[in-house]
Amino acid sequence: MLGPWINSAALLAGGSLGAMLSRRVPKRVRDALPLSCGIISAAVGAVMMNKVHTIPAVSLALLSGALIGEMLFLEHRLEQAISWLQQKAQRFIPTESKDLGANSFVLKYVTILVLFCVSGMGIFGAMHEGMSGNASILLTKSVLD
Repeated sequence: MLGPWINSAALLAGGSLGAMLSRRVPKRVRDALPLSCGIISAAVGAVMMNKVHTIPAVSLALLSGALIGEMLFLEHRLEQAISWLQQKAQRFIPTESKDLGANSFVLKYVTILVLFCVSGMGIFGAMHEGMSGNASILLTKSVLD
């Protein structure tokens, strides 16, 4: 069960390094790297989908998840929770600009949350390592993060 530890350490190290060096990295590099990581993630997904022998079950799971999420208004509730967090955070963390609206904050927070914490690759990687002992998916996610 080394994968989650390596992934967590990579997130902390990469986040800290990125925060320290963010002003020194040219904009074209900041734009190109996420696109490259997206292409790599899509390729990993395509390869993994090719190994799935039960496409109907995967399709049913995706459709069921979307239906349940919409019926429970999960996206709206998540936005409300993040807006509440933003109000609490503004007391302690002054923002550089007061123009950071609730929608912008929610969008950035959800993006970070989905990319690094509850991504399909992270969840599947942890389950895959737990069932097979193979941490390759989480290690790949660590490099991408």
